Amino acid sequence: MRDRFFGPATLALAAASLLACGDRADLSGPVQDGLAAAHDVDVSLLVPLLSPTFTNWKCVSTGNGPVCSGDRLRESGWMPSDFPCALPVYTRFREYRTQTRYHDENNLNYFRRFHQDQAEYFSLLPMGDGSVVLVDAHNNWTEAYVVPGDDQTRTIETSGLLFKLKDVHGGVLRQWAGQIIEAPGEDLEIKAGNVRSRKSLTNGEEIVPALCAALGTEVAE
Repeated sequence: MRDRFFGPATLALAAASLLACGDRADLSGPVQDGLAAAHDVDVSLLVPLLSPTFTNWKCVSTGNGPVCSGDRLRESGWMPSDFPCALPVYTRFREYRTQTRYHDENNLNYFRRFHQDQAEYFSLLPMGDGSVVLVDAHNNWTEAYVVPGDDQTRTIETSGLLFKLKDVHGGVLRQWAGQIIEAPGEDLEIKAGNVRSRKSLTNGEEIVPALCAALGTEVAE
């Protein structure tokens, strides 16, 4: 499974896929000073180590092993986007995410639970003045490990509002909701909901012209 980041311009060529599956990258590594200040376990023993991209980590001991919770807020100001419309497009984004990790008695992470609220705004004006188009997502997912502590063995199950494109008046132009499963070494599996098709989820063929049209332009030739 690949690590993915949601942020400026990343929506351009794979909009639905990025918002449906979310940003899975944790950048697991040594936790910086202050990121795990509140805990009653030795976080240096956890495998994988807590993600430094999350803050407010709090770890508590349980009878089955440590449980750690943290959150993350990322946002940007207006900036140029490489969304492939005929006119220049500008964007800003906001993402809030919570994460809870469950470890066994050997400090190996075997299960994670996430919630996220994401929004990316698009405009034809550099500071977002005038008409603004919104793409947002509100969903939950879990990551279950076949081999505790090994990120490469995670099965990711996502459900909720995966992707919604709104016009400048707040009307919904495109929407996907349902359940998606990503298993190690297997193709994306759409299990339920009103998700359109695998094709539209992977390359954004419907999203690109719809978003450009909502902004009052067309796809660049």
